[in-house]
Amino acid sequence: GHSRENLTWTEPQMDHIVQFLVEQSRIPGMKSGG
Repeated sequence: GHSRENLTWTEPQMDHIVQFLVEQSRIPGMKSGG
């Protein structure tokens, strides 16, 4: 089986990724039309 234990993110990393995704979703034209 495949183990994803190598992708153990820390809380700061998760927060940074979330912020990045939020910023991306705020960019006009990148919306998927929800």
